[in-house]
Amino acid sequence: MDEAKPTSGEKLSFWTKVGFAIGDLGPATGPGTIIPFFFLFFLTDVVRLNPSLAGLALLIGKIWDAV
Repeated sequence: MDEAKPTSGEKLSFWTKVGFAIGDLGPATGPGTIIPFFFLFFLTDVVRLNPSLAGLALLIGKIWDAV
């Protein structure tokens, strides 16, 4: 397998790295944590699902995303 080689020798500036880091904060913290929290509330209080099974439903989704 061929190794990837950088096209230029210049490095990214500190502020460019900060910009990329800030760009990832929205999707990682917003929907990624708020929606599962309310989904667990919905499954346990509205659907009356056992909390263990509700957690298992989210776990299966996380494992599927990892694959």
